[in-house]
Amino acid sequence: RVGLELTWFNKESRDLLIARPLPPSLGFSASPFVNLGRAVNRGVELGVTGAIIRRENFSVDLRANLNTLHNELTDLGGVAAFGGFTRFNVGRQIAYWNSLKIRRVDVGAGRTIVSDTAEYIGNLLPTFEGNAGPTITIARNVRFSASFDWKQGHKIYNLSDDIRDRSSPNLPSERSVMRDSLPPEERLRLFGPFFTEGTTGPSRQVGADQVIEACVQDASFVRLRELALSYSLPGRVA
Repeated sequence: RVGLELTWFNKESRDLLIARPLPPSLGFSASPFVNLGRAVNRGVELGVTGAIIRRENFSVDLRANLNTLHNELTDLGGVAAFGGFTRFNVGRQIAYWNSLKIRRVDVGAGRTIVSDTAEYIGNLLPTFEGNAGPTITIARNVRFSASFDWKQGHKIYNLSDDIRDRSSPNLPSERSVMRDSLPPEERLRLFGPFFTEGTTGPSRQVGADQVIEACVQDASFVRLRELALSYSLPGRVA
């Protein structure tokens, strides 16, 4: 036997609170929060259950749940895009990773070329996730079950790597300890020096703290969340 459950959702959130900047001439140092923003969340959720084997003293059941997510900020009420490494802009997920983006590594010149301005480098929210697992029952009383889950389509800023690689001599990472022995391209990508490509003006050197792309890592995973073995006492004992 197989059971299916399918849900499609399309939700619009209105009047999101956004700090609207005021002209300095008004004499206020703080930007007031106003209800200006809009965002959408839409996707599909699919649930599947299956009774694979049914015997008097043995059974196997499977279950799986999958869902997709499209999250998008659709309106800022006239407020300009704002934020730093996590930025808010129309047409993107609510908060996305934003940094000067590595264009190329110039090994000959001993430098890494990056974009003139910060750009989108990844989502904070997963766009696909799910979980699944079997349940095996033996002699009606012994039950073995497992649960796996996974997520993908998003990235995470590994601040620990960034600090240990670049700015903390007391907590060196494996990469920073081996800095001089790394392949030249990998060493330049991680540690620079970084120079802008100069498409909107003269090229300039920028600090490594403005280039986090090398430390914004794929956050996709599959993991065993739970493994369980249980025994139910027979009814006559209860």
